[in-house]
Amino acid sequence: MFDKVMGVPVHPLVVHGAVVFVPLLCLAFAAYVLLPRWRSRFDWVLVALAVVAPIMTIVATASGEDLEHALPDLGEKIEPHAELGENTRLVTIILGVAALALWYLQRRKDTGATGFTLPSWALPALGVLGILLAVADLYFVIRTGHSGAKVVWAT
Repeated sequence: MFDKVMGVPVHPLVVHGAVVFVPLLCLAFAAYVLLPRWRSRFDWVLVALAVVAPIMTIVATASGEDLEHALPDLGEKIEPHAELGENTRLVTIILGVAALALWYLQRRKDTGATGFTLPSWALPALGVLGILLAVADLYFVIRTGHSGAKVVWAT
């Protein structure tokens, strides 16, 4: 499915989307938590990135698997990169869900939704958890990109 576009492997094309949108999601999450005055101005950015970044990592890993099958001679060289890509995808999906949950819960609290009760520690705890996930996600996306570049340029 994610094999080639006009004769060019899809993976090197779509990884750039992950390399851009994952760090943007991490920064948007941190800004949403740490800059409450600006939340209303860019909450739609957080929601969009919480959807787009995980999709980009899903497409990147799927296309990477297709490329790995198309180039069996890479064998063990590609394995560390593939494992890091899986980690990036997983952490990005979890961060995306956390971002959507934080946005939804914060919005319900801000609008004073009737029947909405949440412990006072819940939103700050979700914010801290999300920032930790964002740091982990940045780590994995950098490591994944670096390991992929090493495979391409060292062979």
